[in-house]
Amino acid sequence: MRRTIWTFWLPPFLYTLLIIFASTLPNRVVSEYTFELSDKILHSVHFMLYGITLIWGFLGTQALEEGFKNAYLKAIGVGMVVACLDEFYQSFIPSRTSSVWDILADSVGILLAGITFYYLMKIPVVKRIRRYVEAT
Repeated sequence: MRRTIWTFWLPPFLYTLLIIFASTLPNRVVSEYTFELSDKILHSVHFMLYGITLIWGFLGTQALEEGFKNAYLKAIGVGMVVACLDEFYQSFIPSRTSSVWDILADSVGILLAGITFYYLMKIPVVKRIRRYVEAT
């Protein structure tokens, strides 16, 4: 099975587009689909999922010796830049607001992504699959 760069980078690319799309929606539309959850929790959850896709992309396209820590640090950097750009972009959308607290919630989500991914890699079944993939 031949793995291409898009195998790893399509999920973060699509998730970035989803973030941009969600940022363009009017606030009233967004609030209809939040299920009465806190805005900050939603930011953290979305950026946690985004962070997992970023880590997946970096792990899949870098040398194995660089390992998890390097992928995690890269994902934090990219995730925080995207969070800042997203909030900057939202400041130009008439019904949306931009906040440093949203960037902080996004950053918490990125950090949770690293922790989640780290513990997922410790599951025995995932370890076996990862060794098989690395061998091919």
